[in-house]
Amino acid sequence: MVPGLSAERATILGAGQSDPVRPEPPRGAGALLEHGAIPIDNGIVERLHVRAALTRKNYLFAGSDAGGERAAIAYTILACCRLADVNPVEYLRDVLPRLARRVRLRDLPDLLPSRWKAAREAAAAAAASQAPATSEPAQAAAG
Repeated sequence: MVPGLSAERATILGAGQSDPVRPEPPRGAGALLEHGAIPIDNGIVERLHVRAALTRKNYLFAGSDAGGERAAIAYTILACCRLADVNPVEYLRDVLPRLARRVRLRDLPDLLPSRWKAAREAAAAAAASQAPATSEPAQAAAG
């Protein structure tokens, strides 16, 4: 089999042919020079590490161990909101009053940012699908 080819493509092309569509990318540091699609910088990953390092540094000034734990919880909630593409202000405005009213332990996973977003999108879709149905009889009565 030709290196870098899947078994299916190798059987289609034949044993002695190379794949013109997907050649095997070069490996190692020389890959940056030989293969133009590989980015030279690693800025995206480095920026993610900087955020973690700064918050770790800020934990030193939390005032106490309990304050550091609370700050870690707050940073975790904000990071989860960012990963789920949720506005943290809207999320906290909705979830914090629910938590104050006592939530059952088995209902807590539904308050995670990703599930909260999915529930809001489902509710908005349901409201949007019902809105035209309620306005049709009013239009028929007017016409």
